[in-house]
Amino acid sequence: MKPRFVIVMLLVLALAVPATMLAQRNSKAEKEIRAALEEIRQANLKGGAEAAAIGDKLFADDYTRITSDGAVHNKADMLNGFKNGTSKDQAYELSDIKIHIYGKTAVVTGTLKSKGTLLGVSTPASGTRFTRVFVKHSGRWESVLYQNTRIAEPAKQAAVSATQTTNQLAGTYRLISFQRTVVATGETTEPLGKAPKGYITFGRDGRMMVLLVGDNRPTPKDLETMTDQERADLFRTMLALSGTYDFDGATVTYHPDVTWNRIWEGTHQKRFVKFDGRRLVLTTDSHPASADGKVSVIVVTLEKVD
Repeated sequence: MKPRFVIVMLLVLALAVPATMLAQRNSKAEKEIRAALEEIRQANLKGGAEAAAIGDKLFADDYTRITSDGAVHNKADMLNGFKNGTSKDQAYELSDIKIHIYGKTAVVTGTLKSKGTLLGVSTPASGTRFTRVFVKHSGRWESVLYQNTRIAEPAKQAAVSATQTTNQLAGTYRLISFQRTVVATGETTEPLGKAPKGYITFGRDGRMMVLLVGDNRPTPKDLETMTDQERADLFRTMLALSGTYDFDGATVTYHPDVTWNRIWEGTHQKRFVKFDGRRLVLTTDSHPASADGKVSVIVVTLEKVD
């Protein structure tokens, strides 16, 4: 065997042995922590003096527990709760447990579904997600911190998600450009001119309003002398509607109940949504244009108003 080969093999073995030892230590630590979690589970189910004895052993002297409602309790609070019966569970189920070992510190995350009371307060029916931190002290793992977060009930979670999505779009936006592209040819025009004006407002209450006008509109002398041609030109160079809207994060759908042309009332107008900083870009599906029947796509660019 060549000396160089022997040296390489010795180096490989020297590196492999510590890695193997670390894995073994972590495996042993994980088993010890799972055993500690089981003892804590049993304490919560038993309550009384026996639970207090388990807590005294497994909770560090500076133990801190932060509840899903933001209340903070220490070790003495927890032991007293076991002793006087204000902390006791009829059901206590852990799931999705993940344990991360960092030398003499371990971080545990998971989900807890329980039924009972903690210091007289009912535990969340929907369950909680928790983080528990252990530190090895005098050869034993002790819990130094426990914090949990309430899991929203499905209906409430969906409502919160919908509200957050709506809030992302909510606001008033000033018109920057209004472009039409003919699908067959790629030809791009600006039906409202190069300097159109207008606003679109999306309310947090789920209602919206649109008022857009072209840049080359007639300016009648007064209402009494306005001609029919001026009225027609003003009508042709504007777009206005109001109604409710739905936003899913990618598309917004208008449900107009008042429109300047009456034709869109009761329809559902879908727009693809793109955010670019403070700008909002709304793009239609391809559709035959009312002006000439050519299949086109409209792209409306707006900027949020402070």
